[in-house]
Parts: sequence; structure tokens; C-alpha cells
Amino acid sequence: MLTENVEICCQLSGILQTTLGPCGMDKLIMDETNGLMTTNDGATLIKHLHLNHPAAILLSQVSQSQDQLVGDGTTSIVLLSAELLKQANVLVTSKNIHPSHIIQVYRKAQRFTCDLIDKLALSLTPENTKSYLQMIATTTIGSKIIGINNVHFRDMAVEASLRLENFDKNVFVFKRTGASIAHSRLLDGIMLKCRRLGVSSPTSVKNAKILLCKISNLSSSRSKIHNVKIDLDGGEADILSKIETDQLEQICDQVFSTGANVVFNCGAAIHYHAEQYLNNKGVLCMGYVDNSDCEMIATATGAKIVSRIDSDSSSRLGKAKMVKQILLADELALEISGCDNLQGWCSVLFRAPTRSMLNECEISFNDALCALSEALKSKKVIGGGGCLYMHVAEKMRQGARINGGVQQLVIESFASSLEIIPTILCSNGGFNASSIISQLSKLHSSPESSPWMGVDMIEGKVFDTVNAGILESSSILNNIIKGSVDASEMILRIDQNILLKPDKSLEQLGYM
Repeated sequence: MLTENVEICCQLSGILQTTLGPCGMDKLIMDETNGLMTTNDGATLIKHLHLNHPAAILLSQVSQSQDQLVGDGTTSIVLLSAELLKQANVLVTSKNIHPSHIIQVYRKAQRFTCDLIDKLALSLTPENTKSYLQMIATTTIGSKIIGINNVHFRDMAVEASLRLENFDKNVFVFKRTGASIAHSRLLDGIMLKCRRLGVSSPTSVKNAKILLCKISNLSSSRSKIHNVKIDLDGGEADILSKIETDQLEQICDQVFSTGANVVFNCGAAIHYHAEQYLNNKGVLCMGYVDNSDCEMIATATGAKIVSRIDSDSSSRLGKAKMVKQILLADELALEISGCDNLQGWCSVLFRAPTRSMLNECEISFNDALCALSEALKSKKVIGGGGCLYMHVAEKMRQGARINGGVQQLVIESFASSLEIIPTILCSNGGFNASSIISQLSKLHSSPESSPWMGVDMIEGKVFDTVNAGILESSSILNNIIKGSVDASEMILRIDQNILLKPDKSLEQLGYM
């Protein structure tokens, strides 16, 4: 049973391994409706794979938890888990070592690896924070679709991460086709799928004072009475219409008295007469805005939603330097720019020729943000290019020779598993993996050598990754190691897969 589970996990790993690194290839996915998507993101691929085998499902769940926890390293965790299982299966079948012993040694090796990573990690300081963040962003973006505009998206990601530092992630995304990805930009405000009311309304308002209200009478002054028939003659109907108009104008005067020059009525449209009345007073009324967009406006401008107009309503207005209606890809959109408080949130406009490229841009940018936020949280960074995988593997081998016996065999298997990541990096770049790995092994076995010697994915040689600016967050690598050991332990403990058949009595009762 172990061999079957391991083979299934290796098959899943085989699907993902060609996507690893800056030279990784993309996968073309076609869904049931013939929709097409190209991606090399591990989390996206696993999400769209229809997995039936329980071992593959377990491994995919570990990868998805990695995506939710740190947002990056989803491909590496599957590759490393599969290799750990493959090495363990060899020990079980050929050396007759019990899985429980393998799990115990794997746990020790995991603690050793994480301790060594924390010991070697470089610290972020006020002087090097921005430059290190730029290096991390460049490394992360380099393997994505947005890597062709690396510097542009690098600067966007770094600025966005600094805005979000010490805050929960709160990123607002607005996407439009009809332009190249180079036209994507970080906004100093937000964009909405909303348009102004009335053709005579101004298309822009400077020094906007924004009122977010939730007043039902502003959308209609009529009370909703159902299943009642009222017969009115012409004169009575005019009187009723005059009363409704007066009530609307009274509410509009209250709105105008707050000093607002831009009005949103959350979750409801504004009555056409109210719009015309406020427009004549120089107030811009916006069309229907749902509640989620209103919360976004409140976050960006500092406005607070009011349900009735009173003396405190003026203090609840939001502020922005400009509110204007713009045309993007033949569709109207509303841009609120020049917001004062940019900390704790950010807003990004993505442009791309196709819808699938837009989605991939968003995924790639999110990966970069996650890598940067993890670096800011942990304040620790390490070299990329597979350098620490090789360094830890060599240190483990040196220590394993002292232990001897079964423990030595398992530790050497763990060390060999770590080398799978730089090996796949070399293979995906079209380089001689065995030659480069042997060079790295020789360098990392020397006590005088730098721990940051890794794979140069451009020249196909060995170089110092830190000096070359190839950096990543240490917490992401720690989570990859821990997650891989967790996944391999779960599958190593399984000695039988049990498929439960539906209970016929429950089917008859309609529960299944």
C-alpha cells in the first residue's frame, strides 16, 4: 500500500516539477466549458486538478495549506514531499526499516534544518530593508508571467508591501483587458465599477468630500405597500407627487448641508429627481454601489456610512483629491485618487490583453506580496537558487557519518531528498544537473565555503546567490520543510486505504 501511495504522489510531483523556477514551463488548462487558462502557479494547478486518489488529495491539501499560510512555495512542498516519500519507500522495501523509525529521524532532520536556516538567515535592518525587499520581489516575480516587466512590478510590490506592513492584508484589485501588462499600476486610491448619474453631471470633482449614506428615502420616497389598490383622480395624484417631491428635496437639502460634493447611496440607486436636484447644487451623485464597494470606499477615504443625516454627519465625510469617471477598455469606471491614509491597504489596477492573463497577473503579484510580507514579519531573508537545500544536505551527511546504523541511512535519504529542488531547477533551465550538483556538493562540504552558493539560472553555473541579489524569505523555506515532513509522515503512517461504500438505507431515505 505504501508503494502505491508513493507512486501516486510522485505522479502529482511529475506534473508540477517542470513549472519550478524562473525557467519553468506553463501548463494549459481547459475546463468543462472549454475555457482556457495558462499558469505555472502550483496552487492554481492543484486547485484545478481533479484528484481521486486519497494520497494525492492529502498531498494537495498540504500544498493548499501552504498557500493559505504563507502564499508561496506550493510547488516546492509537493516536490520535496514526493521525494521524501520516494526515499522512505526505498528504505522500507530494500532495507526493511519500519516507517515509524523513518518518521522519528525525519522529525529530527526537520528540526536540524529549520534551526540551521534560522542561524544562517540574514536580518532586515532599516538600512537594507528596501534593497532586500526589491531582491525578494525580483526573485519571486522572475518565474511568473509578469517577469517580463520585472522592475515595474517589483517596485509596485515593494511599495504595496510597505503600505501593508504591520497590518492585515487588505488588497483591492481592479482588472481591465485591452492593454499590455506594463500599463498595470499601483493606485493612490481605488477604482470601482460605477458611473455618475445624469449626462449633465461633472465627470470629475476636485477636493472631493464623500458622503456614504444608506438612506432608503433617497432612492424612493414612496412607502412600499403590497396588495393594496388605491383609486386616485388626476388632482389627487398631482398632490401626492408634489408631497413626494418635497420630501425628496428636504432630504437632499440635508445632504447638501453636510458639505458633501460626492454622494454614494450604499446598496441602492439614487432617485432621478434627487440626482437632478443635487446636481443643480454642484453635488455629484453616483449610481448603484453595492455594500462591499462602500466598505472599500470607507477604507480608502476614511468615510463612515450614515443611515440618517444629523449634526455629526459632516465629521463622517471621506476625503480625496480627485473623483473622476474614466474610460477603460470601452467601459466606464470611477477612480477615487489622492487618498490621504495609504497605510494598511493598497489598490492595484491590472491591465492585460486577455482575461486569463489578467488572472495570472493577479496570482503572480499576490505571490510577490506574500513573499514580501513574510520577510517583513520574520525580519529574516536567505539566498535563493537552492543554496540552503544543498548546504543543509551536506551538513546532514557530515553529521550522519558520526551516528551510523539505521539513523545514518535515513538522514542520508533526507539529505538526498533536499537536493531534488536544485536538481529540478537545473533540469528546467536545460543545464547539466549532475555536473552543477556535484560542484555545489564539493563547495558546501568545505568549511570555508559560503552557504549561499547556488544555481545561476541564466548562465547555468554556480554563484553566490546573496551577492547576486537572489533572495527569499526564510519563513517560506521553513514552512516548506515542515509541511513536507508533515505530508510524508501522514502518508507513511497509512498501511491501508479504505473506500467506504454508501449505505443503501440512507440512499432510500434520501440522505445520499
